[in-house]
Amino acid sequence: MKIGIITFHCANNYGAVLQTYGTYRALSSLGHEVEVIDYRPRYLTEQYRLRLPTKISYIYHDIVGLLKQKQFDRFRSANLVLTPRVYHTWEELRKDPPKCDAYIAGSDQIWNPDLTGNHLDDAYFLDFGGSNIKRIAYAASFGSAWLDPAFDQEFFEKIRRLDAISMREETTQRKLQSELKMNVHWLPDPTLLVAKEAYEKMSIKAGNHKNIFAYNLLSGESIQKIELFVAKYLGTGITIPYSFSLLKRNFSSCFPGPEKWLGYICHAPFVVTNSFHGTVFSILFNKPFISVSLPGGMSRRNERVMSLLTRLNLQDRFLPEYNELKIKELLKRDIDWSAAKTRLDGWNAEAVQFLTRALT
Repeated sequence: MKIGIITFHCANNYGAVLQTYGTYRALSSLGHEVEVIDYRPRYLTEQYRLRLPTKISYIYHDIVGLLKQKQFDRFRSANLVLTPRVYHTWEELRKDPPKCDAYIAGSDQIWNPDLTGNHLDDAYFLDFGGSNIKRIAYAASFGSAWLDPAFDQEFFEKIRRLDAISMREETTQRKLQSELKMNVHWLPDPTLLVAKEAYEKMSIKAGNHKNIFAYNLLSGESIQKIELFVAKYLGTGITIPYSFSLLKRNFSSCFPGPEKWLGYICHAPFVVTNSFHGTVFSILFNKPFISVSLPGGMSRRNERVMSLLTRLNLQDRFLPEYNELKIKELLKRDIDWSAAKTRLDGWNAEAVQFLTRALT
């Protein structure tokens, strides 16, 4: 069967490209011919455009942007098969849809209007192609527990086009199943469907492997204090991508591509992160970790990581705020990786069963 995946594959973001790779590899391993629909809407690509060098910050933005683009393009070229045609709008998809037997939307926050131009993009609801094509959502996400209620009516109209639906977060899955009166599955992020050995083989060693690895989004004071406390307690330094301290030592290490980013996690003695996929790969590589709450209003997106940790019975690794006693407890407490793997293996089996049935 020929399958087309549509997701945020063109974003120069570690989680975005790696979850695309996870879906691509999982479907390929089931014997399907798979391609990623090369959908590049302006709301995703605009952030990477070059700016006029009128400010130092713009020059820095452009240099980093060009380096990241090169690294991420290389990763996509090496690990994914893209459609021959590039699509920039949903209308283009409607006029000349990829020729496939099935379309799969997801994973990632494809149904989060904050990331799709402040609207629900019909492309991610698979509103293109013939009526005989199977349409499946795999581990789709709002990025939080639920949508802004202003989008509810439109969302329920669009989602009824799909033949099979699975969500990445449990809260969303339960509510959606109740509203739709149909089976909606709670399934793992597709990065988790790939064995860690594949990522280990892909990863590139870089930097000082005695250092803890700190990867944070929208950095706040709390996670910075946690990073410093953990490093001091363990008697190590800290490796933080995109930091000027790392830039002074090694330009390429400061701005790692996906393979080197994996290498940082794979070879670190400890990880501190408030990133969903930073947490995912800490688990895959069996690295002791602390997953920290996102700051301020972004804390509503903690649903993503809490859903994952709860499913694997690792919710004690989540730290809402800086707390020295709790940090010390987590540093001393071993993680039962065997039990976590058993839970993950069972969850992955559910995902394979879902995909197999949906594509039959």
